[in-house]
Amino acid sequence: MTNQRRKFDKSFKLQTVEMSYECASITELASELGIRPALIYRWRTELSTRREMSFPGEGKK
Repeated sequence: MTNQRRKFDKSFKLQTVEMSYECASITELASELGIRPALIYRWRTELSTRREMSFPGEGKK
């Protein structure tokens, strides 16, 4: 079996990053959303360094 790569749209990523700053535990948030904690940290870093240029593309349609 192969794992299919999931794609997330910009709004999901932005909401997740916002929630991560309000949440006590990134690990718990990631578990609730069904994603890896490292992904949240990556999105936070990308948003802080690239601002408006963050998260290009439309995600999975």
